[in-house]
Amino acid sequence: MVNSNIAILIDRKETLCRKADLILTPSSRSDKPMIAACGLVNAGKSYLLNMLTQHIDDEFFPVADQRETARVKMLETDNYIYVDTPGLDASDSDTGEAMTGIDQADVVLFVHQPQGELEENEKEFLCRLKQSFGEFAEQNIILVLSKTDKEEQEKIDEIADKVQQQCLEFLNFSPRIFKVSGQRFKSGTQQHKDGLIRHSHINDLASHIKIVADASVETRDIRVIQTIDALLERMELTEAELERYRVNVQNKLHESFVPFNRLIDTLRSTIENFENQYKNI
Repeated sequence: MVNSNIAILIDRKETLCRKADLILTPSSRSDKPMIAACGLVNAGKSYLLNMLTQHIDDEFFPVADQRETARVKMLETDNYIYVDTPGLDASDSDTGEAMTGIDQADVVLFVHQPQGELEENEKEFLCRLKQSFGEFAEQNIILVLSKTDKEEQEKIDEIADKVQQQCLEFLNFSPRIFKVSGQRFKSGTQQHKDGLIRHSHINDLASHIKIVADASVETRDIRVIQTIDALLERMELTEAELERYRVNVQNKLHESFVPFNRLIDTLRSTIENFENQYKNI
């Protein structure tokens, strides 16, 4: 158990170091704003990005009813870089991969399908996003209710209100929420029906993304400093945990040798007694 915990801490430290190296490497960042989509498996992240990038008939980001995205996938357009991330509830490694992609994002689209309110793992991830964005979290995190064509508008509105209330409770702010339907946008585009496109609200979301993304480039340097400070704090905590384990192991080793040392002392005393008795003969 101790060895397992130490391995986890060492792996965490190495991951934090890799993240710091990535952030501090100028060539790893493009001048174009980076827009990342995240959310649970099958939340509609890939479908949404396909609509935003006008991949209506030819999917660039694979779409399926099961876990499809296992690695971060990027698409560079004329103005932006779009990032698709693994589902947050697939595995710990997928969540870590998602966070790696999001750490460099200028704008995050948190996609939630409207089957109900936010789940605990969604809330935890949103808290991590808030920490990553710092003072810019309220502006640069956009919450997207996807697949709104699957439910009645009244239910969609109720879920949106509930999600906003949840965010106020655990984030102390409520991100801007867009209620979109990728299916309406796709059908409207293919059938040249402006009404479907308009009611999909994809273009409304795209317009808002442009405003936020264009403004976010100016905040990059501040965010880099904030991110490095947060990484250093996590590194220090990890180092402290490793030191506690080292001391604990050292103490246990010392304790394990106590009986042996006592036995040696007893044996030495016995030998000395025999030697003294022999000399007195």
